[in-house]
Amino acid sequence: MPAADLFGPPTLESEATATPLIPPYALPLLLALIVAAGGFWAYDTRFNYQTISFEFSSWAPAPITDYRVNAFNEEHQLTATLLSPAKEMRVLNGTYSFEIIAPAFHKKTIPSTRMEGTQTLSAELEPFIDAQLAPIEFPAIISPNQRIPLSLSIQSNLPYALPLHLQFSKEITDAFDVNQNYSFTLSPGPNTIPISLNARNRFTKLGQKITGTLFIQEEPLLTQTISFTPAEFRKTELVFSERELSFGSIAAGTSQQKIITLSNQNPALEAGDLQLSVQITSSRQTPPATVQTWVEATPSAIPSIQANGGRQEIQIKLSVPIAAPNDSILGKITAQNEFLSASASFSFQVNAAVSELSLENIPSTLFVERDSNLTEFTPLTRNALLSNGGKTTLESITLATQCDLEPGWLSISPAFLETLAPQQTQNLTLTVSPPAHANDSSSLCTLYLKYTDPLAPTERKEIKQDVLVQLKTKPTPEENTG
Repeated sequence: MPAADLFGPPTLESEATATPLIPPYALPLLLALIVAAGGFWAYDTRFNYQTISFEFSSWAPAPITDYRVNAFNEEHQLTATLLSPAKEMRVLNGTYSFEIIAPAFHKKTIPSTRMEGTQTLSAELEPFIDAQLAPIEFPAIISPNQRIPLSLSIQSNLPYALPLHLQFSKEITDAFDVNQNYSFTLSPGPNTIPISLNARNRFTKLGQKITGTLFIQEEPLLTQTISFTPAEFRKTELVFSERELSFGSIAAGTSQQKIITLSNQNPALEAGDLQLSVQITSSRQTPPATVQTWVEATPSAIPSIQANGGRQEIQIKLSVPIAAPNDSILGKITAQNEFLSASASFSFQVNAAVSELSLENIPSTLFVERDSNLTEFTPLTRNALLSNGGKTTLESITLATQCDLEPGWLSISPAFLETLAPQQTQNLTLTVSPPAHANDSSSLCTLYLKYTDPLAPTERKEIKQDVLVQLKTKPTPEENTG
């Protein structure tokens, strides 16, 4: 068939044999379809919706729930929102930034991104650390090569354990050799994290106060500020006013004290946190650990001594117990902190106490007479004295008598004393009461005295003294004249 305008009138040749391909009445509909298809193609190119998938993660074990994702266009207008548990969002082709908000996590922002076609965006969320770091006790002054042990006290209110790591600011790493990758696990409840800082052998800044920061994680979750002053001391800059201190002789049961001065000769830096200690280096009779309890240095701790000649008086007191034996003692007192030390020696001699308990005014013979017409002897009483001439208080003193003929001829009172102090006396009464049937005769009686001496508390000491009791009947007048 010859070429033809499909939309024109048929030729004579085709008029009888062919049917038009497109009926005339369908032409307007075809044109409408062509126009609609072109418009849809243009709309789809300019206003196409794309699907964005989100993947969330965190280094913390906390679950990521109840999240919200906001999409903003280039004019920072909110254009779409995604709510959990959905993971996909549809937006038109274009450039968007995203904001992710979830409980227990910091807000996360994804910067402007061109969105064309289906894409997946990943976001790592940083958790909130609900914990408190207690203040750190740090030395005010540090010296080269000084080791500083620390304890970090952290109270965690999180319901799960959390892996963390410790960081230090440049001010600290310049002065200390530290491990910047120190990792630890933060458990629920109280935590104590031991760490150690080692000062470098040289400081770039001496005598200047430095403030640095200790923090946890690269983006600080917990921080603590510490301050310190690098210093260099010479040991000769801390000195005692006397290198050798002599107390001389000290009687047991007495005390003695002396004052010694500690001074700081450093021209610029104070000496702080000094501890005083006493050491017994030699003793002949008493164990050194026992002698050490006799010596007291006060104050036992010195918070600081100012620079350039600052002074601190120290009292050394010796308290020698009454039971101490004769002895010769050598010792030393030391004041020191982690990088400074000064010592002074001391000496003293102990004179042991002596016990001197004695019976006085006791006659060697007691005469008892009776008249010839009497059937009984008249009791005889005599006063005596118990004397403590020593330097110790004697305890549990018992007094008793014993006679060789019959008991009861001689008695003594009081029979018991609880204590008798040094240089004190006690009146005693001796009573002779011979029995009625006794004849003129004599009986040897012994006074027994037992006591406890604190110089030898495990044994009972004893004193004995003999007294002869002589019985005699007076002669009758006839016998006297005869």
